[in-house]
Amino acid sequence: METLAALEKPREVRLAINMLWASLGVDLLALVLDEFDHLQTLALVGLLSSFAILVVIGSLFYLISLGRNWARITFSVLFFLGLIPQLPLLVPLAIRQGFQSNARAFDRL
Repeated sequence: METLAALEKPREVRLAINMLWASLGVDLLALVLDEFDHLQTLALVGLLSSFAILVVIGSLFYLISLGRNWARITFSVLFFLGLIPQLPLLVPLAIRQGFQSNARAFDRL
């Protein structure tokens, strides 16, 4: 029979799970505050779809906190799929930041 110490999660895992829950709380707060800015007839549809997405993400976070590896893999795949539409915005930003940091490095020489 496993001891209680063997069942306890490492500190890093507990910290990561708490950070996932904190990010979900921030997303929920941002959702509510954003919807108050855009009170329209279509806002209800956007609010419901955003809330449904947050429920799915929250469910994955709960399953991750239970130690389900498939939930971690599913969340990772969804995260990286969500990055694909952002790449056209991220690449020019990374290039500009790279040029700026290189220019500052040359200024120091």
